[in-house]
Amino acid sequence: MSNQRYDIEWALAPVVAAYLSGKISPQIQAVSPVITFFDPMAVDEANRIIVEIPNSETMKELTGNFSGVCNVTVKSRWAKPSVAADFKAHYDRVNWTRDSLMSPTLVADLNVSALSLSAAAGQSSVGFTLDFVKPVLKFKTDVREGWIYSEATFDVTGFFSP
Repeated sequence: MSNQRYDIEWALAPVVAAYLSGKISPQIQAVSPVITFFDPMAVDEANRIIVEIPNSETMKELTGNFSGVCNVTVKSRWAKPSVAADFKAHYDRVNWTRDSLMSPTLVADLNVSALSLSAAAGQSSVGFTLDFVKPVLKFKTDVREGWIYSEATFDVTGFFSP
């Protein structure tokens, strides 16, 4: 079996998480670690930066190519006595995360991150290569009782590679 990965939802999330872990300050990660949706900590009642690839598909014109969506959610707890400080800390984490995702070299940086992960696993490739990140990120924030969720969503395309 080749190293090609057709499960982009599973294979891409750790690449984005590793990239963000290298960009976001250690102080922020101490409070809000970067994890994937598949990590059991994703459902913990704690501050987290969660990477999820909810869907992807092959392209009908070229089935060796794919497109997908990446959601990066900054999840933070807040309380009424400390709401101002909690929101400020949340938006500091959001700004670091979104700033990292706005990099003009994001595609190249994610591919380097993928190569680093594959080398650490003793493989020559992660099974895909990204060739485009849509330069428009969609931002959304949802405030609930005790929690605030801020999402950045972007589209990616790439090709399966051995």
